[in-house]
Amino acid sequence: MTLAALAGLGVAVVCGMLLSLLQFGAFAVLPLLLTGFLVGEAVSATARRWSGTELVVVAFLCAVLGPILGRALLIAPLVPTASPAAKAAGALIAAARGTGVLELLLLVVAGVIATTRVHR
Repeated sequence: MTLAALAGLGVAVVCGMLLSLLQFGAFAVLPLLLTGFLVGEAVSATARRWSGTELVVVAFLCAVLGPILGRALLIAPLVPTASPAAKAAGALIAAARGTGVLELLLLVVAGVIATTRVHR
């Protein structure tokens, strides 16, 4: 299960970084929904298509939190502090504050899509 969580989180972080770098405007809905699908598939494939409540929760959390972590990784070098812990905290706060209500709602929908790929 740990490998499935790492795979799902890895896919979600990369998708979050790409979504932050590429501007989709009003069409950001589609890449966010695709992120949920890809995260669910990564979790499911890594777990060898085994399903369970734990994997459903992992897929949901990865799809919701991963893109925010991806954005935080891009912001971290811009945080003006030498302490790694303060840099990480500042980047996470900035990434979370930059997430709008609509984007948060779409991340929840992506999480639901991810769970449908795991739970059969």
